[in-house]
Amino acid sequence: MRNSVARDFLTAVLAALAAATHAPAQENVGFAFRDVSKQSLGLWENGKPVFVYNHGPIAKPPMRSGVPRACYVHPLYGLDGEALTDDFAKDHSYHRGVYWAWPHIKIGEKEYELWALSGDLRQVFQRWNGKEARIPSQSFCKSAWVTDGRSHLVSKVT
Repeated sequence: MRNSVARDFLTAVLAALAAATHAPAQENVGFAFRDVSKQSLGLWENGKPVFVYNHGPIAKPPMRSGVPRACYVHPLYGLDGEALTDDFAKDHSYHRGVYWAWPHIKIGEKEYELWALSGDLRQVFQRWNGKEARIPSQSFCKSAWVTDGRSHLVSKVT
């Protein structure tokens, strides 16, 4: 009896291994960056969108107020593929996805307000450090706060 149970178990294991060896391989693509437009780069995980990084100036849609903006994430997607962020909202046209800004910035004797995109200070994309989606992450682009043609703060997006 023991031998037949052991033989049946061994036969089942060998059959499962043989089936797994001949089964088509599931391709795990993981994370990948793809251009969405000339101004935007998207990140996908296994074919599903994660976010779009808008590195170039994004102009307002028709019939909405707001100035062009750059260097921010929108849309950021939830686990079910729904957009979690908004851009050029009707009630707050300066809101833009996920971005890095402050409402009060002083450079020299001049004050700026990057939060609501008023004044001369803007976030400007400078260059890609790489478009490889790896874990652990590395910085993939460099941008700066620019006014009067001069960079005042350089940041790396990771």
